[in-house]
Amino acid sequence: DFKTQGKACNQLNGLRFASGHYVQALDCNMGVFVGEGFKVPYVLRVFMPLDKKNRVTPRCRYLGFREFIFTGREGTVGKCHASAEWTFGTIYQRFLSGMGTRMHYGHPDFVDGFWVRNRGGMSKSSPVVNLSEDIFAGYNVRMREEASPHIDALEFEKGRESTFNSASNFFSKISGGSIAVIRSRDNHLLCERIGVTHSLSFYFTSVAFYVSNLFIDMTIYLYVMLFIAFTFADIDLAKLHELGSTFSTEWIMSMGIFSLVPQLLEM
Repeated sequence: DFKTQGKACNQLNGLRFASGHYVQALDCNMGVFVGEGFKVPYVLRVFMPLDKKNRVTPRCRYLGFREFIFTGREGTVGKCHASAEWTFGTIYQRFLSGMGTRMHYGHPDFVDGFWVRNRGGMSKSSPVVNLSEDIFAGYNVRMREEASPHIDALEFEKGRESTFNSASNFFSKISGGSIAVIRSRDNHLLCERIGVTHSLSFYFTSVAFYVSNLFIDMTIYLYVMLFIAFTFADIDLAKLHELGSTFSTEWIMSMGIFSLVPQLLEM
């Protein structure tokens, strides 16, 4: 049996040989246009602005930015996967960064190299507890009251699965990682100390996406099964209206439609 995850283990081993103040780890499915590379020295100033001379107090420990999924043109599955990544990796990150609750969700985030060498590494590598290895580095940042913001000035390219089976396996891995997050010691310690208000924000920075999808799927099945039961009981919409039930009204607008507003504004 493997003792660690491959990617997390490579990060921990490679970190020993990394030099410089800042470290960036890229997956093999990532790339960047040379024009974006010219922006990197200016983007790194977010860590330490020119007016700061002391490296003891940088503005952040992790720095995330946009990703462009270039496999979005490879069929319907690739397009759906690219849209999901764009929603979470760009729109979602802006809100989380503005609220000060953004975690580290993977690569290609920049990281304060000196800090991460002395704080447990870039990710945790247990294949059972730390299935979503990157977010535990974000927990480490949050528990030490540090910041990991998101910026829009930089954008790297990334490839995602473009077939149904591989995309399904990827989402299964991420959703399984969310279960591991819920039962992890890091999650327990963090929730004990951040209060009720920050816990609500923390919920949306960790497992909210998949828990919300689970609730949506369950309620859709329940809604359909309820109307099937009404049909078997010979209860139509007119009878429901006489009883004063809200089920008598066909739902044209729902709360789920409001989640499309940020995407519409991005077009």
